[in-house]
Formats: sequence, C-alpha cells, structure tokens
Amino acid sequence: MTRFPNQVDDRPVIFALLQMIEGQFGQLTTIKSTAPFGAPKAIKGYLRDCTDCDPEGTDLAPIYVDRFVAWSPDSSTIAVFNHDDGQFDDVIYKYDVATRESHEYAATGADCCGYVDLSDLTWGPHGDFGYGAAATGELDGADPFVKLVYPGFVSVEGDRSPAPSPHGTRMAFVNSSAGGPKIYVASAAGGHRHIVTKGHQPDWQPLR
Repeated sequence: MTRFPNQVDDRPVIFALLQMIEGQFGQLTTIKSTAPFGAPKAIKGYLRDCTDCDPEGTDLAPIYVDRFVAWSPDSSTIAVFNHDDGQFDDVIYKYDVATRESHEYAATGADCCGYVDLSDLTWGPHGDFGYGAAATGELDGADPFVKLVYPGFVSVEGDRSPAPSPHGTRMAFVNSSAGGPKIYVASAAGGHRHIVTKGHQPDWQPLR
C-alpha cells in the first residue's frame, strides 16, 4: 500500500458555477479547498484576441465555462472551454492568472474554422497543453476523425481523453476503435502503445 505524508494541500479549487448568466454557461469560479471554505469567488478577466468579444478592451468580463477547465501545473494559466465568442462553435481560452488576460487559443465553427468539436483539456507536468478534437464530416464533407492534440504526441484515429503522466514520459488515453472504450498507455511521442484495460477517463496517481 502506498502511504502519503500527512500534509495539508490548501491550494484553491477552480470550477464552473452554473448560473446561466445572460444565457451563457457557467462562470469560472474559485474557492478554498480547506475549511473554512468561504464563499465562491468569481474570476473575471480582460478578453483578448477574440473575434466577437463583449465587452472587450479595458473592461473586466466574466470568464464563461462549458464543461472543461484545466489549471496549469505552475498555477500561471487556466485553460477554459466555452462558446463565449458568438462567431465560433467551440473556443479554448487561456487565462493568465497574473495579468487577468484571457487570450483565445483555439476556435472552430462554421465557414471560418471548420466543424471540429474540442474537448478534454489537459496539461502536462512541464506546462505542455493539449486537448481532444473530433469531426463527423456531416456538415462540410471533410474526412471524419477523432484525435488528440498534444505537443510531440503522434495521435492515431480514435484517441481521446488524454492524461500525461506525472513525469511527462508517457500518455494515458482512451480509444474505442477496436470495439468498446479501452484505456491505452503510450510513450510521450505516441509509440509503444498498449491496452491496459477497458474503461473511460484515465488519470495518473500524482507525485508526492
């Protein structure tokens, strides 16, 4: 049995507070992870590099969330998935904790950017960022695909739900191409793939 030191990790937690503000999705929110927890605190930022920002410029705006958020290992950046920009179907923003600037990182939708669904935001231990991408091809006639987008990782058709290992040397993920969802582990480059078991949403035991 693995035993961890008896220490308290009192870093804050981020989450999406589902208030449906102005018809949008949840709002990026933080709260203490140890008692007394206090009240949730909304995170606001300056929207940058986006096509249809409202408001923009020097105005602080809510950071809206739809399903996926991921905080970088060094605590400097929060990746956020939403539909806040009206020109796109899916958008990933990177929120800089120090400057409070939220920069558009990736976007898809309609005639401008293709019909790709983004999902499963993740960070590697050294600050590498990745996500899942999928397209059916039904709307634009393009070849359908499901893959991972992560620096240095060569994804094959059907890869999804990425989880980099604590040292950054391996990647766990899901692929259903062989019939039913299976957990795979591969090298950081995508080689030496092997099936571990059946299932969804893999993750690694953290380093302590």
